[in-house]
Amino acid sequence: MICLDWIGREDAIRLAESQPQRKLQKIPELSSGVCAFDNAVIQGDNLQVMTALAPTLRGRVNLAFLDPPYNAARERWVYPDRVRNWYGTVVGAEGEDPLRHDKWLSMMYPRLVLLRILLASSGTLLVTLDDHEAHHARALLDEIFGSENFLANVIWEKTRTPEDSASHFLEAHTHLLVYAKDSETWRPNPSAGKIPTLWSAAEAGDTHEAGVVEPREPGAAYPFVPKPVKLLRRILRAVTHRKGLVFDPFAGSGTMGRAVFEQNAADGGARTFVLVEAGEKASILLPRRLAETPGGSPSYNFYTLV
Repeated sequence: MICLDWIGREDAIRLAESQPQRKLQKIPELSSGVCAFDNAVIQGDNLQVMTALAPTLRGRVNLAFLDPPYNAARERWVYPDRVRNWYGTVVGAEGEDPLRHDKWLSMMYPRLVLLRILLASSGTLLVTLDDHEAHHARALLDEIFGSENFLANVIWEKTRTPEDSASHFLEAHTHLLVYAKDSETWRPNPSAGKIPTLWSAAEAGDTHEAGVVEPREPGAAYPFVPKPVKLLRRILRAVTHRKGLVFDPFAGSGTMGRAVFEQNAADGGARTFVLVEAGEKASILLPRRLAETPGGSPSYNFYTLV
């Protein structure tokens, strides 16, 4: 098996193995409606939240959907973990920070290890990335999940009108890397049939439909653009069953919660969601965006780390 090596790898492995146990506290005044299902919005660092959830969600997650920092050439993001002297520093753009790929791998490694623990034996991991880190992610996921559990690299046409840039190429696609916890027990949604590995914008929506929300992090070089609901519903139809638990640790503006709500309404499902986001996005942006869901906001309980 091929294993990546990078600056910070040993620290990332130790971090995955030595997370202190945290607890969650429900905040009734930030919860929405009478939550008949186990929907949850959790405010906090996703690595610490996953540690807190491990005793109750171990082996229960049907779909783990990740939309992490892409580490794109112009993207700047704040490093979240106490690894080396990186905590709280801004990861610079391409050409500014020679360790930017090492930092991205160090951030992703412990989170992927914990996600594997949360996944059901028949569960699916789906990671969205562009060309800047997709190749590194494949090697990392092969190491943690096993190359035999790689299912597909679905290519999503994210825009029909790519923006001009300094590159000689017009980028119009995003990778959806799909892995199983155990490929021998994994099955798609029975109604999905054969799942194509090329999803057009007409079929799965594009970034122009989602709109711009705000910068992903303070000092970010460009705005945060949520995934379109149409894409997330396409994913739900392909790989979740109607009572599946969907876990989104990089929840952003909460679009996955809306997609779960709409897909349940469409097919009579009872899927539930757990959305994790840090800072004011969790307490302000995410509830506001969920409240804009057609048909009314999904009900959920709101939690913070203690």
